[in-house]
Amino acid sequence: MCKRLLSQLLLPSCVLLAQVMATPLLAQSSSSTLAAQYPELSGYFNAFDVSQAAMYDRLQQISESPEAMHPRMQLSQTLQMKAEAEASTSHNMHMANSDMSMSSPFADLARPAMDELYQMVQAPHSESAAQLAFANSSALTSKATNVLNHGREFETQLLDILANLSLVDKSAAIEQLTQQYLDSGELAVPASPKRTSLLHGQPYGSAFRTAYPQLSGLNWTTQWLQLASFEALMLLNSDDDYSDTIATTVERFESKLQGMRGIMVSKIPTEMPMTPAIAPLLYNRYPETAIIIDNLNMLEGVIANILVHP
Repeated sequence: MCKRLLSQLLLPSCVLLAQVMATPLLAQSSSSTLAAQYPELSGYFNAFDVSQAAMYDRLQQISESPEAMHPRMQLSQTLQMKAEAEASTSHNMHMANSDMSMSSPFADLARPAMDELYQMVQAPHSESAAQLAFANSSALTSKATNVLNHGREFETQLLDILANLSLVDKSAAIEQLTQQYLDSGELAVPASPKRTSLLHGQPYGSAFRTAYPQLSGLNWTTQWLQLASFEALMLLNSDDDYSDTIATTVERFESKLQGMRGIMVSKIPTEMPMTPAIAPLLYNRYPETAIIIDNLNMLEGVIANILVHP
């Protein structure tokens, strides 16, 4: 059922992998630029791919387990109550802010997965493991795998362009990269904003956040680091001195991770981070590029919602 829904989400059903040749301008940005200059940051991005693919598998495994029968019934009732209360704006805001701390019927089943994924995010993973992570996921359809992998390639190339201090015309390189991505047809998400109803207005809209508040918080925290890294790299390319901006960004991310374990107080995202708020420089200078990234992050959330919904 989950895979059929994912296939419908990513219609049409036939995917042709686009073979895009690197042009001289983009070739100036080596694929190892980020890893060479900021290995810790690059390592986290590898970990995100591996842990996210594993997260999808764990969500599917839990949802399909016999032990999840009663939690699924409770989740269905909770989602129905939330749907009936959608007309109240104040109620919606309260629910959005309370999901992270609310008691979930899946709490016991989710705890081992949360512990595993929390450790996975902080463990070293090779670039090859990251590249194969989505393909090795049993929860994803081949189309979902191709779209997510293509999105990761786009984001990685963007990071490398921003990290390459010797690349003079970054604007031209980013515009070219964005156009190449959009020209890749069925593998690309659009550069126009998607309605938030994809996350909140569907029958499966808030299933992930409601059933797994900690896991959704972990996922949003990794997305926060992605967006904050774009912003930090753009600051590094400005005229001001932001030499420590990457280190500061990584420290803030690690503080958020520790906050999830109660080790120290840190603000954990309670909703999906968006480029206008976290990476305003990227959004203002390259709005199409930023919207693509937001749409990719939204797609990841929609997939999780489908896998979790009863």
